[in-house]
Amino acid sequence: MGDFVKGKKEGKGRYVHSTGLVYEGDYKQGLKHGQGKLCNSDETTSYEGEFKDGLPHGKGVAYWDEKAHRTEFVEGISK
Repeated sequence: MGDFVKGKKEGKGRYVHSTGLVYEGDYKQGLKHGQGKLCNSDETTSYEGEFKDGLPHGKGVAYWDEKAHRTEFVEGISK
């Protein structure tokens, strides 16, 4: 679901992976880019925040052990 430009996702969209993982948020040239949210197959949020070039990048909130943890990512790696 979402818009496509030259065959690539662009703008707001939603993607459901075959494993049940769901991404909802911004896309740029087919990659997660901007604000978005990743949810597990059981619909619990695992990360909500900034993405760049397909990876978590910047400030966000990661969820584990039933708690929210403010975090910052650099190219997909938590600082």
